[in-house]
Amino acid sequence: MDFGQARESFQKSLGFIERHGISTFDPYDIKTLKLLSWTLERKSALRLFVRYSLYSVFFVAPLVLRRLLRVQPLITAEGVAFLAEVYREYYEYLGNEGAKQKAFALVEWLVHNSYRVRDGIGWGVPYRWTRGRLGSVPPNFPNAHTTAVCVDVLLDFLSYDLETNTIQNVIRDALHFLANGLFSLKNSSQKECFSYTPLDQVQVCVVNTNADMAWVFLKAAVYVQEEREAYFALGKKLLWFVISEQQDNGSWNYFARSSEKSQHIDGYHTAMILRALTRSYILGQKSLGKDLVEALEVAIRKGVQFYVSNLFTMDGRPKFTPSRVYPVDILSCAMALITLSEVYEIREEIEGLPPIKPIVERVLSYSLRRMQQESGEFYYRDYGIKRMRLGSLRWAQAPMSLGILKALRVIGK
Repeated sequence: MDFGQARESFQKSLGFIERHGISTFDPYDIKTLKLLSWTLERKSALRLFVRYSLYSVFFVAPLVLRRLLRVQPLITAEGVAFLAEVYREYYEYLGNEGAKQKAFALVEWLVHNSYRVRDGIGWGVPYRWTRGRLGSVPPNFPNAHTTAVCVDVLLDFLSYDLETNTIQNVIRDALHFLANGLFSLKNSSQKECFSYTPLDQVQVCVVNTNADMAWVFLKAAVYVQEEREAYFALGKKLLWFVISEQQDNGSWNYFARSSEKSQHIDGYHTAMILRALTRSYILGQKSLGKDLVEALEVAIRKGVQFYVSNLFTMDGRPKFTPSRVYPVDILSCAMALITLSEVYEIREEIEGLPPIKPIVERVLSYSLRRMQQESGEFYYRDYGIKRMRLGSLRWAQAPMSLGILKALRVIGK
């Protein structure tokens, strides 16, 4: 895969986004259906049968059935945030002036479409979702993951010529929500983790979300004046928690060990954790302290070794889990490109990392050859016997566009 081909694929993806807009279908938008919500409220053989029957039907004709059942395309805050990052990167790396203005418009959307709760503001998903015994979450109600993603992107725009005071106020209130609006599970005086939403009746910690929050708090300690020391300390506690959750083989489960949930390891959540740790390491080498920096180096080395050895095939196809190739999920492709391209920047600082550039090239080649259509749209999933289309901004187009841009920096060197 050469630089020119990859750049052309990026232009196709961006063209698809601009033709279809930011209101798109989403892998989880079918949770707006009352019948599916009913199947998730409690466990029973009948509800399980109905749920998997619905999933099977949507597998056969996902777009047609969404239209027949009047599932509406929606704007997701995470998709908007990803796209703002794409346009900012497009401007800064390839010098496209128009991209900067488009990024500004998306930032304005985020600023004016947050959701206020008692402890600040945040962002969620634009549909009600039911989580079994954890209860139902209203549309757009803030969750830790989406809020961390949005704050991360907004912090990058503080240095631009925008209404900085307005953005600062939004960031301040969102950080207050992340620090004070979630359930805190303190493992010790050194480690801490947070629940996914303020509504969680059972305190469940998602590891990649806490990794994202660690990065955001450390980044905020650089950009934001208020509560700087508190955010820095909190970021360190979250990092220690994430490091402590790493297994001996270098992997992380989706849920913390203390959570009363079934565990699994997958590609895109592993990549999210590694990205957060890599960015925290780059930012904090001189400020986090020797013990934490060394612990990060070990965690990143072990994590990357596990990731590239267990979650890819030889031809660069991201596996769904260490023991299962299919379905190949487009978010696994995107997060692999984004994360490994950022790990590439520290390849000479952490000993024992596997060669990164060849893996980026193979993943990029596979993703563009197998997962992108001529129109620029990326398939949502490849099941081997069938590839599924959704045109999702949040799950496919925006993260893959960012992944290609990140990979261009690697293959261009």
